[in-house]
Amino acid sequence: MVIREYSKVELVFSSSESEAVKIALVNLRRDLIRTLDCSVTAGGIIRIIVGTVGNLPELDEKADISKLQAENGTYRKEAFLIQEKEGELLIAGTDRRGTIYGIYDFCEKIGVSPWKWWADVKPEKADELYINLPKEGYTEDEPSVQYRGIFLNDEYNLNQWSTSMGDGNMNKETYEKIYELILRLKANTLWPAMHKYSNAFHLDAENAVLADKYGIVMGSSHTEPL
Repeated sequence: MVIREYSKVELVFSSSESEAVKIALVNLRRDLIRTLDCSVTAGGIIRIIVGTVGNLPELDEKADISKLQAENGTYRKEAFLIQEKEGELLIAGTDRRGTIYGIYDFCEKIGVSPWKWWADVKPEKADELYINLPKEGYTEDEPSVQYRGIFLNDEYNLNQWSTSMGDGNMNKETYEKIYELILRLKANTLWPAMHKYSNAFHLDAENAVLADKYGIVMGSSHTEPL
């Protein structure tokens, strides 16, 4: 399968997907444009079908989603499958985070670093993208560590910088960038800023609303015990 510069690409997904998956799909569209100047539109010649198991019958029928099942028949948590069949790219996840990880795994493989925004890692433009997957596809299994992510500590410089992102330090605009980074790194948890010189997480209720929207688990334990 080859995606060429200026190709017309169609992203196929279910409207019943969670907000978290839809955010990742928006970023997938942006990443395709960043790397290949693709036209991402309905009726595109190249179809990328994305979804969480059970949400999109077409994907469930085409992808070998049984590879994501445990021996007892249940689907493993936060797992995904990327597969090519008959010229279509299939990305299937077992739950919202599994689907998101599959999306961002593909984004990274086409040249978009998880650190693109934080470390100014500019994606390189390409004329062609060759997708050469094994026939059975590529599967990433359930993580061995359930809660993994970023622990903000000694955030003095971060909260000063974050004032440029909105009203006050450690604001929702900053947390939203952190949420995306966590998911692009295939993590799921954030322990928020905690020092007296930064705004407490729950001072702005929108911080928690956005965490839930992105599918981020919030930790409340202090740094020292860990």
